[in-house]
Amino acid sequence: MNPLFVVLAVLFLLGCLTPDSYSVSESGQLHYPTQRQSLVYSEVMLANTLDRVEHKVTLQLNDGNVSALVWTPNSDGRYPAILFVPGAGVGKEAGKAYADLLVPHDFIVMAMDSRGVGETSALGRSLSEDYALFIEGKEPSVHRNVYDILRAYDYLRQRSDVDDRRIIFAGESMGARSIIIAAVNAPDVRAVVGISTSGYGLEKRPSVQETRFVHSIDPENYVSMLAPRPFVQIHSPNDPGIPISIAKNVYWRAQSPKEFKEAPCPNHGYCTEMNPVLEQTFVSLVE
Repeated sequence: MNPLFVVLAVLFLLGCLTPDSYSVSESGQLHYPTQRQSLVYSEVMLANTLDRVEHKVTLQLNDGNVSALVWTPNSDGRYPAILFVPGAGVGKEAGKAYADLLVPHDFIVMAMDSRGVGETSALGRSLSEDYALFIEGKEPSVHRNVYDILRAYDYLRQRSDVDDRRIIFAGESMGARSIIIAAVNAPDVRAVVGISTSGYGLEKRPSVQETRFVHSIDPENYVSMLAPRPFVQIHSPNDPGIPISIAKNVYWRAQSPKEFKEAPCPNHGYCTEMNPVLEQTFVSLVE
């Protein structure tokens, strides 16, 4: 078998690339089933060094492909894993900073492109376009982003080198909004870490349908459902994109166990000054 290209079809249930059932409650809660359909993907090895192996993974979904990078320790064993989603418009390559930090601690790190970003062929749309689909009873891309995360989670769970009891969802900014919602639909996830993120704070809109739509994409309406799993929020007091006072609105709605950590950073999102906080957070969550 060619080690540089492996195509694996993993059949969890019946079916192939047909979509899983999807619903949004009257109160605006997005729901995907916890038992999902078949997962089809391909892997290409990009690097193999003394301490790690890097693969590109392509998840083949019914409406396009989702691209991801996976970094693993270059040794046998079963390891905790982090599923990381970058912020809006940021590619999966941003996950390398987390891999550099955490693979030496024997973590597997998977970072994925969102729809409309990088090598992902699945279509991303604007919120106005998504809302138009929603009121027609169709599935918006902002919801499909959540589903993509669940499919990436399915990929990690079936890997023989992943301890599926110790998978953490993590994300930055817009990516963190999606991983909070995805984690509510993935009850076995170990913990959730949101970095440089906030909710939308849109309680009520002019119409019932618009209110239902914005509630379905706002992490403030989901974060209380993560408990008893830990929720950790990391934010810079100097964040120029999301003021820390706004970020804390998500934290206040979360139930215990939860923790809010400040990490000085001059920009929105990740910076190297965050490394000590990130390192301590992820290691402690899998102990």
